[in-house]
Order: sequence, then C-alpha cells, then structure tokens
Amino acid sequence: MIGLGDMITPILMGILLGGLYALIALGLSVVFGVMKLINLAHGDLVILADVPGLILWNYLINKGNVYYYSRKCSHVYNGLIAIIFNKILDKMIII
Repeated sequence: MIGLGDMITPILMGILLGGLYALIALGLSVVFGVMKLINLAHGDLVILADVPGLILWNYLINKGNVYYYSRKCSHVYNGLIAIIFNKILDKMIII
C-alpha cells in the first residue's frame, strides 16, 4: 500500500519543477515583451548554474548539510560566469 509520504514527495517535486518552468517562461515573456526579440540564452545560464550544484550535491551527499553548500557554491559560480560573460560581451558590443 502506498503511504502518505510516498505521495507527498512526487507532488512536491512536481510543484517545484512547475515553478522552475514558470520562472523560465516568465523570463522569456519579459524579454520578448521588452525587446520584441526571442532570446533563449538565459536557459544556458540556468544550466551552467545547476550543473556545479548537482556535481557538488553528489560529492557531498553523505557528508551532511548538502543543500546549503551546493546552493551557495552554485550561486557563487553563476555570479562569476555572469561577470565573465558581461566583461567579454561588453568588449564585443560597440554602442
């Protein structure tokens, strides 16, 4: 028989994944509404932010407090990638 805990986890994960999809869709609609141009590049930054967090999560899974450290490292990593992209693209774009 399926217990209540077995049903809550997939429902919660579905809600969280739906929230992520909603945030990505909101970003696309805002960019399209302002620029009248479909820009799919922010999805790459989402993946670049989540991959190191997943790798760190798998490394620290048995060491405790995994969520805190993996998310913090992902935020730092994503910030560094964004700064690097900004510096590179600022030199490439002439206004």
